[in-house]
Amino acid sequence: MKKPKIPKLIPIDLSKCCKCDKDGSGKSWHPDIDEKHQYLALLGTEFHSGYFTRQWFGWLFDTGWTFKQLDKPGTNNSKWKGLWRIVK
Repeated sequence: MKKPKIPKLIPIDLSKCCKCDKDGSGKSWHPDIDEKHQYLALLGTEFHSGYFTRQWFGWLFDTGWTFKQLDKPGTNNSKWKGLWRIVK
């Protein structure tokens, strides 16, 4: 039996979260997040894996059973403590 490959985790700097879109519309965005990759998130004291989708207000993290809005740590009672892109 082959050994499973351990995925590589690339840290995402949450301080780059911005409360304004590139066009100044007030949406939350992050330059290192896209809809193509899977991510590992530390929300409070729990780890979750999932994908981001772009919504009218910014990024929404979908774990398959719950959704979390990406907010810069320290804003909107944000529980985001860490974020990593999963590279298989």
